[in-house]
Amino acid sequence: MSFSCAALVGAFVMLFSFLFALIAIGTINWAVLPTPHGEVQANVGLLWACLPQGSALGGSGCTIIHNGKKATPNSMYFTIEQLHGGSVSSGGKATFTFLLVGLVCSLGATLCAFPLSLHMSAGKMLKYVVVLAAVAASGAVGLSWLLYASIVFGKSNHQLDNPVGDFAPGFSFAFCVIASVLPLLSSCLFMLA
Repeated sequence: MSFSCAALVGAFVMLFSFLFALIAIGTINWAVLPTPHGEVQANVGLLWACLPQGSALGGSGCTIIHNGKKATPNSMYFTIEQLHGGSVSSGGKATFTFLLVGLVCSLGATLCAFPLSLHMSAGKMLKYVVVLAAVAASGAVGLSWLLYASIVFGKSNHQLDNPVGDFAPGFSFAFCVIASVLPLLSSCLFMLA
């Protein structure tokens, strides 16, 4: 039984892309609010945010980001949402949606790539489906981090009613960027198969 080395490597690259995106969607380090001394004041995920014990923002623990609709002035989500004028919730939900689309495309490309590498199918048609799914995954994941960057990081401190500092990207954001580049590499490998 013959196999295509380029398609097999491309399948594993797609698998790594899927795992990077899965880790990014499930972690709460998309944006961090550092203090001037370097400690973290808040960790923000796509749908959750956490304040460490003794945070200057008041409160501690994790909560769902509600866009301020269910917040009372002394609650933790009031603090998180007010610190960036609602952009945290909007950016997180938009990013979550596009990242889910990217995960589905990435999973489809990964599952179809392994039979492609073993020459178990019709060949050309499956190759084009896998390449299209990989490019779609790259586009959806790339659009997700671009949305997050423009919505959450695009609002500077001086534009806010209650300025507390500017967000910095965290490791989850970096994982999402990596997960958007890897499918392009794997689509090139699929074309060589």
